Amino acid sequence: LPEALLNYLARLGHNYAETALLDQTALAGAFDLAHIGHSPAHFDHQQLEHWQGEAVRHADSDRLWQWLAESESALSTQVPAAQRAEFVATVRGNLTRPRESLHWARVLNGEAEPDQDAMAVLRQTDAGFFRHALDCLPGANGAFSDYARAVATASGRKGKALYMPLRAALTGRLHGPEMERLWKLLPAASVERQLRRAAELAVN
Repeated sequence: LPEALLNYLARLGHNYAETALLDQTALAGAFDLAHIGHSPAHFDHQQLEHWQGEAVRHADSDRLWQWLAESESALSTQVPAAQRAEFVATVRGNLTRPRESLHWARVLNGEAEPDQDAMAVLRQTDAGFFRHALDCLPGANGAFSDYARAVATASGRKGKALYMPLRAALTGRLHGPEMERLWKLLPAASVERQLRRAAELAVN
């Protein structure tokens, strides 16, 4: 995003007192030749990625959706129009590039492929746990925390032993957006599809 490049380039060899993302006017206003370093400036990819993440987190929701959808045309067919604002609000903290949004769109449709870490958790979890999770699904019309408590009661699991397999099954990742927010976007059919797939991958 332009804001990421501006913030990175303005700080390349120049020290700003303000460490938060600044717009172009603020960057220009705080620029001071006295704050230019004496050492040669060098490219720092990690810093550029930092500013890209900050730019994504601070971008206007409508503009961020346009940026994502223009780069990944499939996104518009996978995220219903009525859910786009909430989708952006939910996943923006886990994005630096448009292509990463496609995974979370697939989560909405019950088509999330587990990565290596999530697959390891699924294969270490007994299939009975996911059958309990499926049994609790018909009454899961409220918050994710309510659903998780129902699964905990049915399965006897708690803590990481409860939440990690559920997250791995539903999202294909061990880390990501807050499950409470993501849960509100997930159709029951998508949740069921992911849990059935997890049960097939789990140990018997």
